[in-house]
Amino acid sequence: MTNQISIDSLPSGTGVKTTAFWGGMRFTHYGILDRTWDGSVVIHHNSKRHGRAVTTDLFGFSDGQIVFLDTLPANLNRGWEIAERARTDVERGVTWTVVNNCEDMKSRALTGQWGSPTRNAIVGLGVAGVLLALVLGS
Repeated sequence: MTNQISIDSLPSGTGVKTTAFWGGMRFTHYGILDRTWDGSVVIHHNSKRHGRAVTTDLFGFSDGQIVFLDTLPANLNRGWEIAERARTDVERGVTWTVVNNCEDMKSRALTGQWGSPTRNAIVGLGVAGVLLALVLGS
């Protein structure tokens, strides 16, 4: 059973995620919720579709897919810091690439550090596979 939370009740800096499909493959797409001066909800995300970091409404982020809560900021000040980092990526026009995607943007917003845990795991598995093949092949 899934609990439903009103998007209007979530603070700035909340991490959200949805499902995106590219080339028939399913991926998790991450964004950071923020509020405009009038209280409207927007999502900052590094979008493959747009080719760069953008700010869109909820539908522009999710493309009609269900949106899930990913992370909640510890307090309002922390939420504003997270949202500010995400906004900075949008203002800088950060380009979407395989090594600078929505998960990297999420990591920068949450921690101030670069990184993609999913990509790091895939690279780690690839390196382990090559090493295993070398050991077994010798």
